[in-house]
Amino acid sequence: MPYLVEADTQRPSAGEQLRHMLETPGIVQMPGAHNGLAALQAKAAGLRHSISRAPL
Repeated sequence: MPYLVEADTQRPSAGEQLRHMLETPGIVQMPGAHNGLAALQAKAAGLRHSISRAPL
């Protein structure tokens, strides 16, 4: 039951992740993904960040 293991891990909140990303020096590249499939393809391509209005 991987969902039980996933719930036990401590991950920073989405706000903390965004704050950390914006505090790092350099340009943040965030391509737009128009749906969930495009967001998953961006993730599979190795992009660390993307903007999506679709829930994942």
